[in-house]
Amino acid sequence: MDYFYYERGTVMCKKILFCNLSYMKFYNEITEYDKPCNGGKYVNDNNYAHEKNNFKVYDDDFCYGYVSGYDRGEKLDISKIDKVCSQSDDKITGVLVVFCATRPEYGRVIVGWYKDATVYRYEQDEQNKRFRFKTHKENAFLLDESERNFAMPSANDKKIGFGIGQKNVWYGYSIKYDDKALKYREDVCNYVNSEHNYINNKYDDVKKQFENIENFENNPVDISKTEIETIVKQRVGQSGYRERLLTKYKNRCALCGLNNILLLRASHIKEWSKSDNKERLDVNNGILLCTLHDSLFDKHLISFDVDGNILISNRLNEKDRGLTNIKENDRIELNVQMQRYMEYHREIFKYMEEQYS
Repeated sequence: MDYFYYERGTVMCKKILFCNLSYMKFYNEITEYDKPCNGGKYVNDNNYAHEKNNFKVYDDDFCYGYVSGYDRGEKLDISKIDKVCSQSDDKITGVLVVFCATRPEYGRVIVGWYKDATVYRYEQDEQNKRFRFKTHKENAFLLDESERNFAMPSANDKKIGFGIGQKNVWYGYSIKYDDKALKYREDVCNYVNSEHNYINNKYDDVKKQFENIENFENNPVDISKTEIETIVKQRVGQSGYRERLLTKYKNRCALCGLNNILLLRASHIKEWSKSDNKERLDVNNGILLCTLHDSLFDKHLISFDVDGNILISNRLNEKDRGLTNIKENDRIELNVQMQRYMEYHREIFKYMEEQYS
């Protein structure tokens, strides 16, 4: 669904609502490897957040969202989302609900959204579900952790003046700074409608492989229950695996040395889909590269020989090489355990070179 403008006085704005949550990877039950954080004193003291299931798909194929900071009888002012709402309306439909949270070491960022959502004036309580918004599962999008980098402004920052403030919701406009707020809304809508990797899509695919973790004894895979849980966790959110590679490479791109962790990606050398379960967990099957060099490596436009010397595709001309900052004498460190994975990558690289020669 597109999010068309409607008028609020002389200002044009979108049917949109921003909500601040505690931070989780999956928002699909609190588990040993996914606990809420950065949600305030209640969350920290109780290790619990009511928004824990915001991206859980229920039996009716809907997701039910919650935002804290409101008593059960306290209302959301839905007339601020759409001025045509009357005081007697108990809900509004067709809303883009954008969820943000404070990601550890990154700050407050957008983590996902509901498209075409229904937003209720008062908290709903149905079949043990407490919620303030809902949408069909096809309209619920939770970003992969690697893509959670779109900043959410703070109204408490005097240099900005709009965004999430004391309350955990923002209606998307600012009386004093509405030109800036309008531009931000437009940027968000463009961001929402662009291509992304989503955890909820991956999670379903990976979980099908290990549908019965609790009854692991019936699973023929020769790997421990803990390892299976770790595989699911790592594939879905790259949780743990990325941290291990950041430590191994000291927060630097293995090729160029860039040390801004916002611009570093943890990838498998032998791709996930072709790796067995143990290879998927092996840190030696991983490499840490900046986003640019990771893209070149992923597309087999570069690879590395047994000594770690770079191999550059003939599909890259001299200008491409200059712009991507790769040179014939570039190299990376390769330990013995990494060799077989890189050999696999290198064979694909050679095959593709032959096809394009």
